[in-house]
Amino acid sequence: MTREESGSTDNSSIQWSYEFDTDTVGMVIQDKQIYVEREDGVISMFDMSGYPQWRSQTDEKLTSSLAVVDDTVYAGGNNKHVYALDVATGIKQWSFQTNNRYVKSPPTVVDGTVYV
Repeated sequence: MTREESGSTDNSSIQWSYEFDTDTVGMVIQDKQIYVEREDGVISMFDMSGYPQWRSQTDEKLTSSLAVVDDTVYAGGNNKHVYALDVATGIKQWSFQTNNRYVKSPPTVVDGTVYV
């Protein structure tokens, strides 16, 4: 994962980079925080300077992109679960097992209800 300055390519420079030991599934930037979801079930949060703030391990391989709404990070995966993590700490708030369905698209949250 690499963050670059905005502007033309001739004037851009790499501000920081981070090498993961597995493929990433998705990334969301919100409120000056970067949330990265790895294929192996790890979700991490970085500040805009590239410093890791927290890391959380879900139960299995993740397959959908993240959704960040209010104080919660949502993710879904191959183990037929949806996860909700606290944005500040990465601590799991809850998980929900779907009806034997893989979660392949990002969760959508409307009026406090999570749709997958």
